[in-house]
Amino acid sequence: MSGLRRTRRAASTYKASPSLTGTVALRPDFSGPPKGAVKVQCATPSSAEVEEPMASHKFKIGEIVAIRPALSRNVPGGVYEVTKQLPHNGREFEYRIKSVNEPHERVARESELTRN
Repeated sequence: MSGLRRTRRAASTYKASPSLTGTVALRPDFSGPPKGAVKVQCATPSSAEVEEPMASHKFKIGEIVAIRPALSRNVPGGVYEVTKQLPHNGREFEYRIKSVNEPHERVARESELTRN
């Protein structure tokens, strides 16, 4: 019970509830807002009120794309085919791409690819 504090409630905040033995037991009344509660209205609209277009992949599976060469990743530039659309990584979409000149696939960010 560390961090919890017990408080006493006024007798008027308790409701009577019947027990199995026929006697009446008192339990806290939590049916309404707490005494002294303040209703706060948010200044920003809720997500139900604002509709933003859902982001979608720029490239389709089977599409031929070019990748910008990057020495830091040892990625040769050239023509690649999109083999799979990967989910959004929090910043942008990613794709699995395959070159006819390489036996393996690579993962590339959408910002690294251009239409060929």
